[in-house]
Amino acid sequence: MSRTKSSQFTLIASIISGAVILAFASWMFLNRQFVSDTVVTLFYQPSSSVRAIEDRVAFTGDGKLIFFATQPEVLDADSFNERCPRQEVQNPILGCYVGDDRIYIYSITNEDLEGIEEVTAAHEMLHAAWKRLDTKQRKELEPELHRIYESMSDSELKQRMEYYERTQPGEFYNELHSIIGTEVEVVGEELDTYYARYFENRQAVIGFYYQYDAVFQELEDQTDSLYKQMQALGESIMAQRSEYDVKLASLSADINVFNSRADNGDFASEQAFYSERAQLMQRSNLLDADRRALNGDIDAYNDLRERYIIVAAQLERLDRSVDSFQAINSAPTLTQ
Repeated sequence: MSRTKSSQFTLIASIISGAVILAFASWMFLNRQFVSDTVVTLFYQPSSSVRAIEDRVAFTGDGKLIFFATQPEVLDADSFNERCPRQEVQNPILGCYVGDDRIYIYSITNEDLEGIEEVTAAHEMLHAAWKRLDTKQRKELEPELHRIYESMSDSELKQRMEYYERTQPGEFYNELHSIIGTEVEVVGEELDTYYARYFENRQAVIGFYYQYDAVFQELEDQTDSLYKQMQALGESIMAQRSEYDVKLASLSADINVFNSRADNGDFASEQAFYSERAQLMQRSNLLDADRRALNGDIDAYNDLRERYIIVAAQLERLDRSVDSFQAINSAPTLTQ
């Protein structure tokens, strides 16, 4: 090969090599988030708890990559509270996706709430997915998310979104994106296609949500029903008691007058005496029947109250099991 041809070959090779390097660099730049996520997951060792969650949620490859790229951890109360500070005391949180691209999940051991960690993990993963969308992609999703939100009559959801508006201004669609993806069964073809990027079977996640939410809902429905029954019966008892007291006072007064007249011999005849006495006895018997009915209602009210206390205690224990603030530490004492 001549020196001229060798130089030309070297030049062509250099151009091709440069083009390959440039193309690779361009691809790396355009896919820098994917590259970063891939590198992070190579060094991340998920715990058995995280592995179990990932397995049950059944993320797609993309969903699993994003989930593991956030290096999720399942934490006990103290560790969770350190990493996921609560915004409002009365609103416990089950997980958080924080600014350094990390997911933390509160460890919930209540067996009645099976699936709650899985839904929490999926919810937080969708926050990480939202962060990875560009502005154009988010704007394309917002109308569909808003449509679903407006079609729902769930007052509790409205309250949740108001809470997010207070504590995380500007993150309305970010939160809605996670809630709808993990809690709403029917979302339409466009959103179904979108969420299929992250979940092999999104309905399985929805099933987990319905499962543990039903436990809360059943107890809440029972307490509401018992409270309403107590309220209605209590009002009835008070009305009956007032009427009973009036009748009792009237009967007592009439009996006192009757006795006084009998002592003074004021009856025109024995027949008149026994006639009035029979009327008073009939009134007394009717009033005694009212008393027994009133006591029966009082017993029924007390039974409702005992049932209400039991169910309310069950609901309180359930609420406490998802609240990472289990107790307030006592104040330090001074030594002499």
